[in-house]
Amino acid sequence: MFEALETGKNLTAEEFKDYREDLRPALLEAQFALAKRDYPVLIVMGGFDGAGKGAVVHRLNEWMDARLIETHALWMHSDEEESRPYYWRFWQRLPPRGRIGIMLGTWYQRATYRAMAGLLDDAGFELAMRRAVDFEQTLVADGALVIKLWLHVSRDMQRLQLSQEAPRQQQNPRVPGDPEAWWSTRGEPQHRGADPVSNLPADPEEWWRRYPQALEVSERLLRLTDSGEAPWHLVEANDRYYRDATAATLILNAMNGHEPGGTASTHPVKFLPEPGGQPTVLDHVDLSRHVPRDEYKLRLAVLQDRVQDLFWQAHRERRSLVAVFEGWDAAGKGSALRRLTAAVDPRLYKLVQFAAPTDEERAHHYLWRFWRQLQRDGRATLFDRSWYGRVLVERVEALVPESTWRRAYSEINDFEAQLVEHGCIVAKFWLHISKDEQLKRFKDREAKPHKQYKISKEDWRNRKKWDDYSLAVEDMVANTSTGKAPWHLVAGNDKKSARLEILELLCEHFEQCLGDRTRRLRDRA
Repeated sequence: MFEALETGKNLTAEEFKDYREDLRPALLEAQFALAKRDYPVLIVMGGFDGAGKGAVVHRLNEWMDARLIETHALWMHSDEEESRPYYWRFWQRLPPRGRIGIMLGTWYQRATYRAMAGLLDDAGFELAMRRAVDFEQTLVADGALVIKLWLHVSRDMQRLQLSQEAPRQQQNPRVPGDPEAWWSTRGEPQHRGADPVSNLPADPEEWWRRYPQALEVSERLLRLTDSGEAPWHLVEANDRYYRDATAATLILNAMNGHEPGGTASTHPVKFLPEPGGQPTVLDHVDLSRHVPRDEYKLRLAVLQDRVQDLFWQAHRERRSLVAVFEGWDAAGKGSALRRLTAAVDPRLYKLVQFAAPTDEERAHHYLWRFWRQLQRDGRATLFDRSWYGRVLVERVEALVPESTWRRAYSEINDFEAQLVEHGCIVAKFWLHISKDEQLKRFKDREAKPHKQYKISKEDWRNRKKWDDYSLAVEDMVANTSTGKAPWHLVAGNDKKSARLEILELLCEHFEQCLGDRTRRLRDRA
């Protein structure tokens, strides 16, 4: 989920200055317009320590009229708060209609840190997240605009940020002076009776060591609490200029597009990010990969044997595979699927191809047509195109409102979580090719009669929206790549390399899900 937030997006000081000249008056205008409206705006700041949440809030108060903003930093909990139900402290700080409230230290914080400290089990964490969602939906139903920002920094950047902020302990009173206040040297919570929110590690190295654990908890938090009514907006925060400009733009677009009841405008103001102007997760795919023909034949045979064994192993263990194949037009999905199915007994899988929904399918929820294709335990379902059309083509072509495709992220994550909980193995592949390679393949299809059925006017029309689709893929990966259902971005300029990579990744994911004993199959291969 977070790989799309470590792509190196940045702004120079001069670029940031230009954005500021546009954003500042626009934010003030939106803020003054809000003063005449009958609903409040609540900005929820989430993310890791060291991501710059405080800096973003400072910037917002600088660019807007601070007299009309209520900023609340819930670092320490008073006796008065602890003697009442947990959400009392938040109800006390809600902004009135026509004003903006900013929350630092929110209803997510206590459950997050307790889960990291080992003080809250999975059931307790999920209950806390349901409480948070219910609270937000209560506010939204009354007309409030809830804007949730999640600021993400890489592991090394977090350590750098925390180590560079020398006066941080004075700036942030919830961080104690004792670096061992939260974690002992054995990695166990030091004070189990205390609230871990008030006993966080001050040592940057301790945060760095706990980073993978924080990632896991954060991924679950985002998956469980992202909703169409109050979606999370993920912000790459390694670069402070890009972070501040992006956060401000997201807030501005949300305020300009809001109507009570959760309906978003179809024409939000756009300053950032500009399509194609910043690196995306796809830019990090190495398209130069190449496999010689002789090597390809040898490796393909070995991998297909390995795939066949793993499919039968899954069948014996009554584990189903749900594999999703998405990618650019002419990226090679069909040929990759043929190399996969060539290795598998047809009795063990069903290959399903999807296009535009039929009238019957339109009469149901959009996930209905995918649910009904799922195979029984021990068999695989291979999807050539999938439920991700809702956040790709339907988004880019404006076939559904923005609120609908944004809500789909949480719906998709919930759908895939149910598959995993049942025991399904979920693997998702995006075949990526360059724009030049796509053009080459399009022309080849037009020139060869036996390939002309593969090319249409719609393909050429989609190509003109390459940047829009790139942005949609970026958001798709950021919002739906999870530990149990990850996205695999496959370099497809060389078709032979792509076929091998897909088989290799599928085998590795199979083995990871099936257990250690299946690795013996790989060793024999």
